[in-house]
Amino acid sequence: MQPHSKFIQEQQILSGGSSLGGPLQNPRTCIFWLQCDQKVLDDRLDSRVDDMIAQGLIREMQDFHRKYNADRIAHDLKPDYTKGIFQSIGFKEFHRYLMITEEHQQSVAGQKLFEECLWLMKQVTKRYSRYQKKWITRRFLGTPDREVPPVYGLNATDVSLWHKNVQEPALAIVRDYLEDREPSHAPIPPIGGNDNVHRLFTCEICNVTALGSIVWEAHIKSKKHYKMAKSFRDRQAAEAQVVHL
Repeated sequence: MQPHSKFIQEQQILSGGSSLGGPLQNPRTCIFWLQCDQKVLDDRLDSRVDDMIAQGLIREMQDFHRKYNADRIAHDLKPDYTKGIFQSIGFKEFHRYLMITEEHQQSVAGQKLFEECLWLMKQVTKRYSRYQKKWITRRFLGTPDREVPPVYGLNATDVSLWHKNVQEPALAIVRDYLEDREPSHAPIPPIGGNDNVHRLFTCEICNVTALGSIVWEAHIKSKKHYKMAKSFRDRQAAEAQVVHL
């Protein structure tokens, strides 16, 4: 059985392949990206968090937290917010509030702490929306050597214009695709360029060769490279100490 890396290499050399993998399995594919003015989106996200709180989010987190801590204490474990459901937005931000008693939660200090946690949850939610925008841009618009579906932006800032700005253009594009016509709406153009998409990069420390700067950057940020580089630096420091002795 051939290794996974061999499958990736075979995909890369196919027509339409790239340094990140193979071509699209279905070329008649497109992406609709609902876009919104950031200030309007921030306000919507704040309202969404308020709605979640009103619908019982705190009680749901309290029940889960109580059961989790009972099991954690029984097994003498420390709280770990880097795994499982605790990575989701909400638990980390409300950790301090969830750790105090219900009586304390109802006090003035408890209510103040609740407001602080609520503010933090809203900030993290809005920050995550910005991360999503950057991820979509990098993934679909910023990789010129990669075959990706065209991305069509739909303006969802004003919900009163949903029919005109979102529904109508989306349906028109879908009809064009189904009837094998050139879409009447233009997709979002790719951004920038990359002169290193076909360049070979070699990591002497890990003995790894990467095709393209995107794959290379992913490698040098990987845990494997970090561990190998640290081991390499430690060996160099030890050898230098021996020489000085």
